[in-house]
Amino acid sequence: MKKNTERKEVLALYVVQFSNLIIPLLSFPYLINILGVDNFGKVGFAQTLLLIFCFIIDFGFNLSAARYISTKKSENNSIYSTVIIIKLFIYVVLFFFGNFFVLFSAFNQADKIIWLLVSFLCFGSVITPNFLFNGLGINSVLAIISLLCRIFFLIPLFIFVNNSDQYNLAIILQFMPNILIGLISTIYVIFKLNVNFNFKYFDFNLAIEQLNEAFHNFSASGFTLGFTYAIPLLVKSFLGDAALGIYTIVERLLNILKQAYLPLIQAFYSKSCFFYETRDWANYAKILINVFRIDILIGVFSLTTNYFIGEE
Repeated sequence: MKKNTERKEVLALYVVQFSNLIIPLLSFPYLINILGVDNFGKVGFAQTLLLIFCFIIDFGFNLSAARYISTKKSENNSIYSTVIIIKLFIYVVLFFFGNFFVLFSAFNQADKIIWLLVSFLCFGSVITPNFLFNGLGINSVLAIISLLCRIFFLIPLFIFVNNSDQYNLAIILQFMPNILIGLISTIYVIFKLNVNFNFKYFDFNLAIEQLNEAFHNFSASGFTLGFTYAIPLLVKSFLGDAALGIYTIVERLLNILKQAYLPLIQAFYSKSCFFYETRDWANYAKILINVFRIDILIGVFSLTTNYFIGEE
């Protein structure tokens, strides 16, 4: 029964993940054609800022808090409220200090407006409880919510973005789904999962514990992702928006392969944490072996497909 549940979760995640890959493939060729490479580079700049802001706001809680939930499911109200409040605090600090810095920086007016837009739109990261869905092993629910929200904003993108000067509107329509995802997932958490947010559930000791544990995830990822996020910013600084536009096109295509591995991590993370905490090494090893086998298959399939279909 458990195996069937895991298989359904993995299958659902792959179906949704595949759909999430198709949507950008439908939208970004249109945006390149309408906006041009220069202004599409501005969209790429906004995307980079959004990734950086969301990375800081999440602060590694998607792993640390998910691990906590997978082993202590009776304390969901406390962990949910505590983590959301911490993320809200990080967002407020980032919003005010970031915009104050940019206001007096050497950024041109267009980039200042983009920064301001992104600082509003990344609020979706505050209210989206990825860690809760991850800890409960129901990532497919959040994935479906995400898919439907992105489809909902896809049609207005094609209708209203129709000239090269509308890159700010394109940014809003591309990233507004994050806010809607956060709102709908919050409603689902409260009414379907019966997990409630309240400031009275905030646990100071739990907050310190989570910050300490999450910091390890945050700092470890920061070294690798920091380098990744720095590249588009350096491209923009030294080569301009047109070069960043080309870089963004290539980077989005590469993300298709990267996304193929995410459903495996999402489907098995909570169970692997549980088996690790309970020291059930036999089941823990089975999960690692199964994930490793599927990773190898994905890699071999990608290389084979590229060899026979890709151009030299």
